[in-house]
Amino acid sequence: MERKLRTSQVNIRIPDGILKIIDEDVEKDEFTSRADYIMTAIREFQTRRREMKIAEKTFHESGTLSESDFTGSSKNNIHGEMKLD
Repeated sequence: MERKLRTSQVNIRIPDGILKIIDEDVEKDEFTSRADYIMTAIREFQTRRREMKIAEKTFHESGTLSESDFTGSSKNNIHGEMKLD
């Protein structure tokens, strides 16, 4: 209940093709709902954005980037589960 108190509802328009993909993943039980899918995507975007900002800062400070700066260093998939290599 407390989590609902800390959230806000927003309305967005999503192209039908993207919504179809979301619904297919929800039907496969990969996500519990459309909202779960969208929140997972937003969290993943934020993680990657932070990684890019760190890489940019590293580049500006040292003038070089490593391969991991381009491939990402996250060991989790979009569901927060550990990736298996």
